[in-house]
Amino acid sequence: MLRLRNWLVFLGLLLFLIFQQTTAQFHGFPLYEKAINSLKNVNSVQLSSKAFSYAKAMPSIENILENLAVDANNLANLTADCSEDVDLLVTEAKNLFQGGGSHFTETMLKVFDSSGKISSGILLGNKRFFGLFKECQAIEYDLGNRTFAGKYSHVKFAIGGANETTCASNTFTIDLCLPKTCSSTDIAIIVNGALNSEIVCEVQSLPREAHANAGTWITLVIIGVVLFLGVTASVFDYFVLPYHKQEPYVNFSWYLSADMQMFIFTPVILVPLAIKKSYGVITALALLALSTIANVIQMYHYYFPPSQGGFEGGDDPRMTVDSTAYNALMYNAPWIRCQVYIVGMLTGVLLHSFKKLKIPMIIQIAGWITTAAIFYGCMFSLKSYFLGHVIPLGWRTLFSAASKPLWGVALSWIVITCFYGYEKHGNPVNNFKKSISKEIAVEANDLVHRRQQHISTIEMPIEANEKAKSTKSYTEEKWS
Repeated sequence: MLRLRNWLVFLGLLLFLIFQQTTAQFHGFPLYEKAINSLKNVNSVQLSSKAFSYAKAMPSIENILENLAVDANNLANLTADCSEDVDLLVTEAKNLFQGGGSHFTETMLKVFDSSGKISSGILLGNKRFFGLFKECQAIEYDLGNRTFAGKYSHVKFAIGGANETTCASNTFTIDLCLPKTCSSTDIAIIVNGALNSEIVCEVQSLPREAHANAGTWITLVIIGVVLFLGVTASVFDYFVLPYHKQEPYVNFSWYLSADMQMFIFTPVILVPLAIKKSYGVITALALLALSTIANVIQMYHYYFPPSQGGFEGGDDPRMTVDSTAYNALMYNAPWIRCQVYIVGMLTGVLLHSFKKLKIPMIIQIAGWITTAAIFYGCMFSLKSYFLGHVIPLGWRTLFSAASKPLWGVALSWIVITCFYGYEKHGNPVNNFKKSISKEIAVEANDLVHRRQQHISTIEMPIEANEKAKSTKSYTEEKWS
């Protein structure tokens, strides 16, 4: 009991020190002091209404429009177009506060929704309140003689008043969506006037359209250099390696090269995807189609087999190249392997786009039947080839070009159904979940065993040679 009591005392002291250290970081922080003083000066009945009244001192879009609705005298100092647009916002805000509305209500709600909100954790150091850039920039409303449009701005402010000292530290930043016609100076006037205090330190308004700067060109140059190196490496693999037979030290090291090259080329899809989701999807599908076309052309040009199998199956007598060329141009080639990679990226886009997705039962059944059919076809359709029969060129080309992306689609279906929670209701994945750890362990042991076996086959001739030399030397010494 004594030992337990000592541990409890030690734990209490530790928590006290942590609390003291944490609160010490915020002493001298104006908002912290104001909040603590508010808590000290009210009783439990008043706590809910007065303790956190400092929120009214924050330049949120709600506070700004609410204050301007009461006193709009500060609008006189704005530029003409900005004043007209802000007055429109204030008028509509009054209508909303009174339960009314107009055709401009939806635009007004978008202004509210896309602006930053005062969030939790201020006493723990949260000083950045984000809005939604795309929603604000998309705001456009036809007023007849002109168009009302939104402009997204970062407003840096200090609660205790903006001066050289406070703006250098203890500042907050909130994102506001205000009319496009308002300049940074106008926005500072609006915020300061609405809150009756000079609190704005800086306003950074983001352009509605992106413009290239030095950083943009530097990034593009870096991406261009990386792509050039990737293309050069691929061309080298294509034209040089097929004519230089080399056995790699570890027979699965080709995967590292192929995977790295595919990773380097991902900006080709990611950049269009960042600009607009449909651009990225179209680019990915186009690359998938080009990879499939390259697969078909190489199959018909070289009369390749349907898959790598040590060329133990029925080979086409018209094929004039060996396994080295097949490995370099088909099996190890990133422009062929990228099919599954692209399917995986498209699956990621789907999962990111839809946080929830209802899959009808008929689609679930069809999906699992299709998945099972794909797995079965990929694993057993080459039976006749491995028994020594020559498969017609058209059929083996179909297998070579379609098996990889279809395999990726089947795996993606499992990922999609698990991600959206359908593994709990009749999903076949749920049946082997309990044994998956055992299967992974068995597979890992098999891979390690294969690697050791491969290294042993490399070292055995060396050891045998050294042993023979040692035996010969011993025999000569014995009989001499």
